[in-house]
Amino acid sequence: MEQKKKRKNNILVIIIPILIFITLIGAGAYALRDSLIPTDHTKTNSSDQPTKTSASNGYVEQKGEEAAV
Repeated sequence: MEQKKKRKNNILVIIIPILIFITLIGAGAYALRDSLIPTDHTKTNSSDQPTKTSASNGYVEQKGEEAAV
């Protein structure tokens, strides 16, 4: 009976620090995720945005020179 209790204590002594270690790694990764993951903060130009139109075909007439045919 004494041996079972001792074995259970040995398992707890090993498992608890491992769980704490894994928790700390997870918390650290969660805290640093913004600096570790590259984020692309490109600015959108107005030329990249779609132009609103009331034309039934959905096309906007192009300003400037006509395209070569």
